[in-house]
Amino acid sequence: MLATAMHNGWRLFVICERRHQGLKSVKPCKGATEMDLRTLIAAIGPEVMLDEVGKKITAPCCGSEHFRVSWQLPDGTER
Repeated sequence: MLATAMHNGWRLFVICERRHQGLKSVKPCKGATEMDLRTLIAAIGPEVMLDEVGKKITAPCCGSEHFRVSWQLPDGTER
């Protein structure tokens, strides 16, 4: 659950993968954007399962629905 991940020190990153905006080809936004878990919990709730987070948000850099979610554990490994 999202609240458990926050309490355990996990970090959430969103990596934009958009290729089009309207009818125009565009480049994806550069780099990964870290999401603030406290704000995210306030917006979508603490009981959301980690695999469901990507279905409830959009890319914060451009609002695209084409992105990848990456979780980083406190020891630096990714999930």
